[in-house]
Order: sequence, then C-alpha cells, then structure tokens
Amino acid sequence: MGLFKRVECNEEAEQPSMSAAELEQMVYATYQEKLDLAKQLDGAKARIESLEETLQEKTTKLRAAEEFARQSESERKSTASKIGPLEQSKKQLQTNLKQEKARAATLEVRIEELENASRGRMAAYRRELVEEMQRQAVCASGGWSKARVLGFLGGFLPETEEVTSYDGSFVAECDSEPEPRRSAKKA
Repeated sequence: MGLFKRVECNEEAEQPSMSAAELEQMVYATYQEKLDLAKQLDGAKARIESLEETLQEKTTKLRAAEEFARQSESERKSTASKIGPLEQSKKQLQTNLKQEKARAATLEVRIEELENASRGRMAAYRRELVEEMQRQAVCASGGWSKARVLGFLGGFLPETEEVTSYDGSFVAECDSEPEPRRSAKKA
C-alpha cells in the first residue's frame, strides 16, 4: 500500500472550471517562474563557482602558509640545535677571556713589582757608582782616561762582561769646577 490514496477515475469527475485565457496566463506565470528559477539557479551556480575559486585560492594560500610554517619550524629547530653549542662556546670563550684578563692583570702587577724593585736597585747602583767614582776621582787626581773609566765600570759590575774598548764619547757631570787641563809638554 502506498502513501497516497488512489483517486478512482470517475467519468463524473469535475471538469476544471478555468477558461483558456486563465489557463494560458497560469502557464505563462509558471513559465516566468521557471525562467526566474533558472536565472536564480545560474546565479547560484556562478556564486558557487566564485566561492569554489575563492576556496581554492584560500586553500592554496593555507597550504603555502602551512608549508612556510613547517619550514620556519624546521629552521627554528635547526637554529635551536645550533644555539646550544654556540652558547657553550660563548661560555668557554668568556671563561678563557676572564682567565686571560686575570693572567694579564697578574703579569701587570708582577711587571710593576719588578719595575719598582728594579728602579730601587738601579738607584742604589747609581748611588754606589757615583760614590765610588768620587772616591776614585780623589785618589786619581782627576786623571780619568776612557780605558780607566771602562775598567772601573767593568770592575764595579762584576756580573757583566768586561768592556775593553769603547767607540764614542764619555760625558761626566761634575758637581765641582773642572780642573784645568795640564799640558803634556814639560819645559
């Protein structure tokens, strides 16, 4: 049994009470409605095509964005894996720099200590040298030759090599008036 009841065909069934003009007008209205629906269908199809193109463009852009995101993530991971060793290297270099700075500071302090000690020793050596030269000058009556000065210096500083010759000039500072030169000729 179907959902619809069957209408039995009777000859006595009512005939439509429409005129031909009304029937024509109804057919025309139905035809116009069909044309409107066809236009709406074409518009809907155009809209669907437009939306599909937009969807395709957005899908393409989304895929490109996803690919870019994957590449960016890959590069980020690659960079992150490189950062660790670089950080370790940086820390090692900073440690080395601190050690070198400390070593340089220690060397500077040591150099300064040695220079201060050397200045003190040099001043003492100079003082002793001048005092001994003054004592020797009194004994030698001012007659200092180059050889005697070199011999005196060699004897005063025994840990150095003895100087036996000298090319140059020797200038001595005297606190007192220089003695007049004696002439080598005797009458």
